[in-house]
Amino acid sequence: MAVCGAAGASVVADFVEGGEVVASVPSGAVEFDWVLDACSPVQADNAMTSAARIVAGRFISGAYARFRDSLPSSIAIWPAAVGAPARPNLHPMQRVWLAIVVASLGWGTAGVATRAALGEGVTPYWLAAYRSSFAIVAVIIFLVVLRRGVPKGAPVWKVGVVMGLSNLAAPFIFSNLALQNAGAGFLGLMTALIPLITAAVAHFTLRDERLTVPKTIGLLVGLAGVAVLFLAGDSGLAEGGRPLVAGLFGLGAVVAISGGSVYAKHYAGQYEPLDVTGVHFASGTLIIAIITLVVEGGPPTVTGQAWMLIVYMALASTVLPMVLYYWLLRTVTVTYAALAGYVIPVVAITAGVVLLDEQLQPGIIVGGILILIGVLVTDRAERHQPAKVG
Repeated sequence: MAVCGAAGASVVADFVEGGEVVASVPSGAVEFDWVLDACSPVQADNAMTSAARIVAGRFISGAYARFRDSLPSSIAIWPAAVGAPARPNLHPMQRVWLAIVVASLGWGTAGVATRAALGEGVTPYWLAAYRSSFAIVAVIIFLVVLRRGVPKGAPVWKVGVVMGLSNLAAPFIFSNLALQNAGAGFLGLMTALIPLITAAVAHFTLRDERLTVPKTIGLLVGLAGVAVLFLAGDSGLAEGGRPLVAGLFGLGAVVAISGGSVYAKHYAGQYEPLDVTGVHFASGTLIIAIITLVVEGGPPTVTGQAWMLIVYMALASTVLPMVLYYWLLRTVTVTYAALAGYVIPVVAITAGVVLLDEQLQPGIIVGGILILIGVLVTDRAERHQPAKVG
């Protein structure tokens, strides 16, 4: 007996996957043409197309579930599968450090990918526009898969729009302009300023984020490393570098990120990270698009390799780190979350030297050592101050 329409599609999909099929399947059947043998050509074609979609959907859903269930339960931004066994819990601070490391790897390699894309002829503003556009598509798809509705609540929209400007539009554009004048390692070291400026702003605006003497010493040692970088005049490039120009653009990005992070912390606990991420990327992409059209006009020609780099920057260096960073802001102190800024320089310098033959110059070496010392001192200070793990 033929089965047409949606029922036929389901039967065919089950047969293709080797699962259980309806009782009407002839005994010993090795083909599923019998399912559609009495259907009209249009019905049969529609059923086969629907069956293909069902199989593909089941495959994607299964892959997504396996990926989600393989993650530590700490990164609880992906919903657990219904009826799935509980996954082993990591220690709360192990979760924090895992998130910091993964976010730092993504952000740390962004400079290398950006310099490579600029070398392919992509202009800085359009590179920021492409990167944010791919990122917002990924975020929308992810939110649809999770069946998230339209974000609601004033805190979500307030934080999202502010972060769109401060933590997406401004750093994307400023970083691209900086990387036209210095190496990825140089800009990576500039991010060491994030914990210092964030801590300073938080000290005056957040009651629970006061600077302690040990923490201040550690942050100032890190700042001293950046000062050495500026005074040495090293850009990380063999020739053509302009460290002062790159430093000013890098500083602009750092100030914007620090201010946005403290603002988001004001509303911690009043929003879901994924809801804010959607507004964040949508508003930031719109801002970048407007600025890009005004400053650079029409888009440049983009090579295949450049597109690959852009997709990498959008996914691995933008979406994943941002989601993890929102989780950090809700889980620990804003200064502790900003420690990712200390790990990024190490990743950026290493990747720049290995992948782009950037120069490991004296100023970068000395500055990097001071920054690492600052990391250790600050971390020790935080360990003596109970972290607010949620």
